Amino acid sequence: MRLLLINRHYGGAQVPTGRMLADLTERLVSQGHSVEVFTSKSDYVSNAAFQCREGLNARISLAWTLGKRVRLVSWITFLVQSFFAVTWKRWDRCVFLT
Repeated sequence: MRLLLINRHYGGAQVPTGRMLADLTERLVSQGHSVEVFTSKSDYVSNAAFQCREGLNARISLAWTLGKRVRLVSWITFLVQSFFAVTWKRWDRCVFLT
């Protein structure tokens, strides 16, 4: 099954939904699903929080955001890009974490 997982954050210790998304991605890949993650490269603390486990066989697409400088604008740009990701990418199931 092709799965599309969307959340602004991925991995990292500061954002619970980012940790959940990383755990979910690893679990789904280990069960043989084709997983694509659409996320940004930022968290609440720093822009260096993007972490991906070595050897993880999932496709990770990064959205462009302004980082933590202008949080509201970054959220809006992420949501707009997420809309296009959901529309253009091929998937059987989509999980959108909020």
